[in-house]
Amino acid sequence: MNTPEQDLLDAISGSRKILGDALPRLITRKPQVAMNACKNQLTGQSIFMPPAELAQYLSVGLEIIELLRPVGVLEIQHVQRIVDINWRLNRASALEGNLFNSYVAFESQTIKAAHPSISDETLLVSSQTAAYDHDRSNLIDRIGRHAMRLERSLRLVRADHEAMRKERIRQRGDKYDVTTCKAYAWYQKLAGLADRLIEAREELKAKTTSKAAPTESATPPESATSPTPLFCIIREPLTPETVATFTEAGRNNLLTAEEVELFAEKAA
Repeated sequence: MNTPEQDLLDAISGSRKILGDALPRLITRKPQVAMNACKNQLTGQSIFMPPAELAQYLSVGLEIIELLRPVGVLEIQHVQRIVDINWRLNRASALEGNLFNSYVAFESQTIKAAHPSISDETLLVSSQTAAYDHDRSNLIDRIGRHAMRLERSLRLVRADHEAMRKERIRQRGDKYDVTTCKAYAWYQKLAGLADRLIEAREELKAKTTSKAAPTESATPPESATSPTPLFCIIREPLTPETVATFTEAGRNNLLTAEEVELFAEKAA
């Protein structure tokens, strides 16, 4: 009995005879989606999200810390919950919109193929109507209910935090000090590092090529393990600033699994 992988390869081979060069190339490099695993020092929770989203998450968290000015571990815990719920609520809203738009795009292509002379106005209305069928509307509705639960949780946590903050100010005054706030310091440090990491990744991407077709002058970087299992090589040395950024990001668990492979020795 063939394995699923062999069945897939056989199907691709058969399709190639029909489609020729029009068949997209299968990319088997893993992991297909790069994820960061950031350990939140305020809660001990591991945060998993794509690299670009992590930078945005930390930036938003820094702004919320500045706005709510928590004092003490309990207020910091409440504010961290506000940060997380607010982020999940924004993500649910984006997911709902992206999901519906993808359905509209799919139905638009299907309708246009069946009715080439259809007008743009009719195509838009028809594709939107077709996108919201029974099965899809159930999925969109579940996302909406999830968002409503998050909104209720956010209101409750905000109310608890505000009551706690008012009681603390009534008893001891507002002793918030940005220079000693551990939550602010952590978010400020990680947000700045995440921004520098985006630039470092752009340099790494520009200097990386596939191992399937290496150039004669390609040499592995000093920071990479040898041999590397990533099916890629770096054609020219990275700048010291970029290497330092990856090293610091490794110490703070901001690297993806692939980057850990490349910079394991430097980040250890």
